[in-house]
Parts: sequence; C-alpha cells; structure tokens
Amino acid sequence: HLSHESVGDREMQDLLIQLLRADLKVISHYAYQPEEPLEIPIVAFHGRDDASVSQAQVEDWYQETTDSFQFVS
Repeated sequence: HLSHESVGDREMQDLLIQLLRADLKVISHYAYQPEEPLEIPIVAFHGRDDASVSQAQVEDWYQETTDSFQFVS
C-alpha cells in the first residue's frame, strides 16, 4: 500500500516511474507463445463494458489449464 506521503517523495516517484516503464516495455513487446497448459485452476474475469477484450478472448483461457476453468462476466 502506498501512502499519500510516500507517493509525494521524489525518490519513490522515480522508482515507480522506472517500474511503470519496465511494465510498458514488456507489454509492448509481448508475443504469445503456446506452451503446455498449466495444472492449476483458472478464473477469468470479463467486464461487460470492456471494449478492448472480447468475451470470446477471455473464454479462450480455458485452453491454458488442465484443471478447472471458470468464466465470470
């Protein structure tokens, strides 16, 4: 949890900016590579008003597990 005081700290801001830039770099260069399904349950959530990801795309996560899959919308 970040407090209002710590976010106002310049050193903390610099750290958070570095973390966000690293995350954005990973996201912008990510390419899905098919692998063996995981042996864990997956619960996939989809927002009814989410225009960036279709319900079908979220439902496709069932392919990523050999265990149970639950879709929540």
